[in-house]
Amino acid sequence: MIEQYFRAILDNSPENIVLLGKNHEVLAFNQTIQNILYKYHNILLQVGDLYYPKFVIEENRNLYLQAFESAINGKPFITQNYTSNENVSLWFEYKMQPVYIENNLLGVTLTAKDITAEKEAELKIIDLSEKLKAILDNTDESITLLDLNYKILAINEIGAKTLTKNTNANTFIGNDFREYVPDETNLFYHYYNKAIKGEKNSIEIPYQNFSGESIIYQTKFNPVYDRNQIQIGVSIFAKDITDKKRLEGSLLESEERFRKITELAPVGIIITDDKLKISYANSYVKKLLGYTLEDLLDLNISNIIQNIEITENGRIEVDKLDLGLKDIFFDQEKFKAIRKDKQINTINLSSTLIVNQKKSGYIFVFQDVTSIESKNTKIEEQNRKLRDIAWYQSHVIRSPLSRIMGLISLLEDNKLNSEETDFCYQSILESAHELDEVIHKVVNKVI
Repeated sequence: MIEQYFRAILDNSPENIVLLGKNHEVLAFNQTIQNILYKYHNILLQVGDLYYPKFVIEENRNLYLQAFESAINGKPFITQNYTSNENVSLWFEYKMQPVYIENNLLGVTLTAKDITAEKEAELKIIDLSEKLKAILDNTDESITLLDLNYKILAINEIGAKTLTKNTNANTFIGNDFREYVPDETNLFYHYYNKAIKGEKNSIEIPYQNFSGESIIYQTKFNPVYDRNQIQIGVSIFAKDITDKKRLEGSLLESEERFRKITELAPVGIIITDDKLKISYANSYVKKLLGYTLEDLLDLNISNIIQNIEITENGRIEVDKLDLGLKDIFFDQEKFKAIRKDKQINTINLSSTLIVNQKKSGYIFVFQDVTSIESKNTKIEEQNRKLRDIAWYQSHVIRSPLSRIMGLISLLEDNKLNSEETDFCYQSILESAHELDEVIHKVVNKVI
């Protein structure tokens, strides 16, 4: 009965078990290995069969012989191996151990445990780990995980290279991170301690490497917890932003130079976004239109220049022509500018599109020509008066003057009698009065 119990236990074991004699002959086996060998070889295992080479596939024979040799000489052998044929593919953990009866070697037991599920899970974990490592190693950030005592638990490739480059020291898991930041006043220590207390922070940290080069890192400190929400350390994501900060500084300097130049410009300069909302205006604009910069930044170009409007669909209308323009370009074209006090100034307006990587907009340049137009109007008026004077001279003044000259010519001939002479003098006097009246009219026109 006990033998039957043991037999039942072995046959229901998930492990494949076979007892082999010294010459590879099968002495005993359980049902599990008989089933699995049938799947591989389509042959039922029987007592007395030669396990080798009959049930050992060719690619595993060297491994089998190595294990058998070890076990038959009293040394257990354990290995994992992938076994496959056209019918089935499985991972097995093989154990081969010597078997004794009363200190006499009987043979060896071959135990094969199907570990396919565990191995596939392990391979998936390894694959996921390798992919995660590849992602972390190919980011542009240095990523370091420290424990609660500054010890390095993990670090990505760029993090290790950066530390080595900055400190001229090798980086190893388990090293104390304080070795790489000897300056105890560095902001790293302040924000590391904040992260230990559960606080997240992102800060720009200046750092000087061993060669004296100044570097700025955008650094994020985050507390790290295990699955039980127990804090195990602090993650540090650091990105070198030195070049970015230098570029930002250069841009600020360029903007400052631009502002100084435009503030001194003898023309109005306005910058808008693509919806014509004002983002900048120089002093000329503020002085001419009577607005403060704060006022102008709340306005659209259509609020200060007549006949330019932005429609609901983002199109630009000029002079209400219903053209629906996407972009506008003016070249010294006349428009009316609306002052804050609602007075109107005439301007010559030019514009162009400005585009950068992030957005587009417009720059408007204009000059007030109101006074010039006023002067032109006065000149036109003077010219009109001169034309009137010329007409008077050629038509109205010429008539009485011609009569006077003709009458004087008659008097000079001394051929007139007394009555004719008196008539001439009277006519000369009348023509002189007429000429005087015309001259007064001309003078009044000039004035």
